[in-house]
Amino acid sequence: MYCHGPSEKGADFVVSRTHEDFGTVEYIGVIAKVGRILQNFKGIERQIDECSLPRLVEGGKKKIRLTEIWVIATKHITQGAKEKIHEKYRNRKIEFITGPMLEQLVDRYTPLAWSRLPIVVGEYLQDLRVRTEEQDKSVSLLQMSDEAFYIRQDLYHIPDIEYRYKPKHYRQPRRVDVDHITDSYRCILIEGGVGSGKSKLLRRLTTEASLPEVFRKTKVLPLLTTYTEVMKQHSGKVRNLIESRVSREVRTACPDSEYLVLIDAFDELPMDVDSQPEELNSMFMQASKEHGIRVVVTSRYLKGVDQGGVLRPNVARCELPPLSLRRTFDFIAKLCTKINIRDRILEDLKKSALFRNMPKSPMSAILLARLLNENQQDIPSNMTELYSKYSELMLGRWDEKKGLQSQKEYQALDNILMRLARQMIDSGRLFMPMTEVKDVFTEYLNQRNLEIEVASLIEKMVNRCEIVFVASDSGMLGFKHRSFTEFLYAKSFIADKQLVVDSRVFSVYWASTFFFYLGLRKDCPNDLQTIFQIPTRSEVEDWMKIINVSDYLLAAYTTPYRVIEEGVLNVAVTAAELYRKIVTQGSELSFGNLSKMRLLYLLQLFIRQGYSYSFFTRAIEDAALRIHYSSLDDETKAYALFFLNVAYIDIGGKDNEETFDFMLKRVGSSLPIDLQLAIRHEGKKIKERTKLMRKQDRYVRRILAGSSDRKVFFRNLYDRPINELVQQSLRAQKRVRERESKEKMVKNRERQEKVRPRRNK
Repeated sequence: MYCHGPSEKGADFVVSRTHEDFGTVEYIGVIAKVGRILQNFKGIERQIDECSLPRLVEGGKKKIRLTEIWVIATKHITQGAKEKIHEKYRNRKIEFITGPMLEQLVDRYTPLAWSRLPIVVGEYLQDLRVRTEEQDKSVSLLQMSDEAFYIRQDLYHIPDIEYRYKPKHYRQPRRVDVDHITDSYRCILIEGGVGSGKSKLLRRLTTEASLPEVFRKTKVLPLLTTYTEVMKQHSGKVRNLIESRVSREVRTACPDSEYLVLIDAFDELPMDVDSQPEELNSMFMQASKEHGIRVVVTSRYLKGVDQGGVLRPNVARCELPPLSLRRTFDFIAKLCTKINIRDRILEDLKKSALFRNMPKSPMSAILLARLLNENQQDIPSNMTELYSKYSELMLGRWDEKKGLQSQKEYQALDNILMRLARQMIDSGRLFMPMTEVKDVFTEYLNQRNLEIEVASLIEKMVNRCEIVFVASDSGMLGFKHRSFTEFLYAKSFIADKQLVVDSRVFSVYWASTFFFYLGLRKDCPNDLQTIFQIPTRSEVEDWMKIINVSDYLLAAYTTPYRVIEEGVLNVAVTAAELYRKIVTQGSELSFGNLSKMRLLYLLQLFIRQGYSYSFFTRAIEDAALRIHYSSLDDETKAYALFFLNVAYIDIGGKDNEETFDFMLKRVGSSLPIDLQLAIRHEGKKIKERTKLMRKQDRYVRRILAGSSDRKVFFRNLYDRPINELVQQSLRAQKRVRERESKEKMVKNRERQEKVRPRRNK
């Protein structure tokens, strides 16, 4: 209560306080002085005397008397001054507060006062930072201490993926300063694989941007949300989100500030591949048109934006790349607190198939580190086993500290979580209200005589099961990562084997679920052969088949190897046929906007990323021989062999320097020109070039140095969109047919004219 002025009656301020014991209101007079208070304190003496006078408060409705006086000085109060004041006013309760004491009180009760920000803005930033840090701890797979755990992440610009007519020197992707990326770009797309730390990065950016000293410098207010929330609650309007999240008082207090809108999980809202650029551009366009808005969107890797030119200009497309082997070891070493990771266990990890095949993500490293801390003798051999063992660990199989003291409780919770996962995946939800969760628990336990209380098991799940969390603001339950939901969904079908293998295996939404299902079964030749035989109904499914089948083969690694060989052969032929279909008929998707060489680059990139594992070495060798002796036409053979070759080179198979010799000897005479150019590009990566490859290089150089018509032809291969070339070809064919039809009509007329005179005779 402020009373400074001519009618202050001694007190510069009056503070009210509720008595701890009696609940009554006490009134304290505050005498504030700048500087020091010495033994000459006549001004203070007058103010203390006046504090004994009654005064009116609450607009003159209430008369009060001050029961206590605080004398505050910004520097210090001499001991002599304190003693004289106490002696003169022995009947008054007087407290002295010096500058250092005042600083401590401000630090304890109003730390935002030092930020020199408007109170509403400071409170907004502080509340956001606290909520974000709490969320970070609640979803963290690490509970190493009370402090948030963070290892600085690597972030890189994603370069254009294409073959070029005039190749440039290869350059490493440009690294981005994670801490200052939002200073340089208004629109940012950050992609990364499962568990690469996309959400962690956004929470980190939020907490950093919400520091008062950072806000004073940048004048940027952060907002953290999800793409699902933006679309379903705010109709995709970023401005509506801002007005909903940031109060009018905060917006009024800082009218010249910008807003940093951090949107997580773009990929978790189902959409087809071809719609991804349109939806992203719609989001980024709002930041471009409206002054004062910056947008950062995170997602798993998006196939729809792999080709260049589909995103709006000035959009920075970045990725959280897989960890290098060294970085993964360093990551695990920091997390393994109970073992010396530099000892024998490190050598075992280097030999493990897990390290050769698993995605090099922070999540994988964290899961493995947790397992190594618990049991360093049992190293999981694949990603599915890693999830299986980690879920057992989190549900309390090996750790009584989780509160699941019996096998019955573990099994019940395991089965219930599988049911929850089924409901979430089937309904397309990420969260469930706790009322529905309780119904699932009740239904399961009431049908069984397990002597487990519903409330008790729910409490143990919420408080001790580290793969789920309950949002404090909404009361909704969710899994800490979608991959846990997909794993448990797949696991729920293992006992009865009733998960139908159908065209969903070629869907982005279902791909991880079927990966875990096949990985849990491990030996499933019939399911894999069913996948090979499923007819693709669209170009999208052709692409997804090429991308997903390698993961399915790696997951089901104990399946008889003849099935693995069949799968590699099937995908190589599918990729070859898809390429030929697109370049001859065009594409209904955005791939039709690529040139032939860019499309060829994209397809070989997917093949080498999916199949460049030593596990596939024998399968690639077998597939190459079977393709050579098959009844396929020569062009399809050539493209299929090329795709197998690039993967084989990356594996480092025996005699990989001669790998292109195989196809040059067998289909060299009928090798399409685009493949000759692609082999020339890929051959530059091989140190020891064979005689046959050097001969092929000389031939390509000669044809590239040909006439101007040839140069136009080659530029079309590298730069002209496929759909344009297809339309041009169709028009040319139409003209040829029309010309042939006219020539035929002329010949028929001439024939009739020759016959008519003979008839007249």
